[in-house]
Formats: sequence, C-alpha cells, structure tokens
Amino acid sequence: MKKTFDCVKMMRDIRTKLSRRYAKHPDLLARDLEEIRKKYGFPEPQQKPKTQLVAERQVAYGKGQRSGK
Repeated sequence: MKKTFDCVKMMRDIRTKLSRRYAKHPDLLARDLEEIRKKYGFPEPQQKPKTQLVAERQVAYGKGQRSGK
C-alpha cells in the first residue's frame, strides 16, 4: 500500500521553515507567540521568582560531619 500523504515529512518541513524564519528574525517569535496567546486566550507566562540558596550554618572547611564512616 502506497502512502498518499506523509505527515512526518510535512512536520519536518514546517519545523525547518519556522526555525530558519526565527533564526533570521528572533523578534518574530515573540510577536507570533503573543498573537497566539491573544487568539486562543492563553495567559501571559509567569516568571518564577529566583530562590536564594543560603547555607544553614557556617562550618569550617574539613570540620563538617562526614557520612558513611
């Protein structure tokens, strides 16, 4: 049975075309995504707050507890 339509090839062609378009004009990606958000009513992406990593207590180098021995 011979295929009349190759959807994998179509998706590869679309992905290649879009990657070339956005590589030449990166601002188009942001504009296109904004249009899609408006069209389908998606919310704006929320930026996650960066967490500060803080040591619980200061221990001198080599004086900490070792596990396993």
